[in-house]
Amino acid sequence: MKPVIAIPLIAGIALGILGRNGNGASVPIPDESIKEICDGDTICDDIKLEANTSQIIEVILPQQQSNNFLQCSISPNEDPKCAPDSSVSFKYKRETQILQFCMKFNQTKHSENKMVVKRNEEIYLRIMLLPCKDDFKASAVHHKTHVTVTCEHNAFKFSNSGIKIERENNIVAQCVWSGQCIGAEAVASGIQFITEYDLKIKYSCAMDGQSVQINYTEQGINSYFRSK
Repeated sequence: MKPVIAIPLIAGIALGILGRNGNGASVPIPDESIKEICDGDTICDDIKLEANTSQIIEVILPQQQSNNFLQCSISPNEDPKCAPDSSVSFKYKRETQILQFCMKFNQTKHSENKMVVKRNEEIYLRIMLLPCKDDFKASAVHHKTHVTVTCEHNAFKFSNSGIKIERENNIVAQCVWSGQCIGAEAVASGIQFITEYDLKIKYSCAMDGQSVQINYTEQGINSYFRSK
């Protein structure tokens, strides 16, 4: 069973609200956080509503063509009236005045996208959604003169931009799921290329904004790893 990733949010306390609160006072601007999510996982937020205040809550992914994932209108002493996207569910706890929404993470639609939560047009939560590191499998196997660098990810087939091998933040090889590759060959769930071995050169695996370092291993030793 896929896990649910909960992101607790107490509006105006834990993360703050951009701009001014209902009394006209300035409040802190929230930092952008990063969440690593595996395809099919569910991400949830608890939003504490302000008492006796009319509010509009919006959850958007600005880079999506249809970017409004949840819109709720809240009037004092009434349950929220919400229009969710098909991938979003919500529930309201009247006794605590908490509105919870959950979204099933879709690698193709959501990865390398920013989730923005607004209240009355003011931003108080920003989250960058990235693929999980645990689903990378990477190796750099050498035999003194050459090295075979392999980069795979369980969600490769759902990636829009494909998987890349980088050297000091420069792309040296790239493949997309259709099998089109530059500077490398496609393997079952990623990419592989062979080059001259140089211990001083560091490689990394990258996909949809997420990356992991690759460690060298001499041929004959299992070099696959899962990044923590």
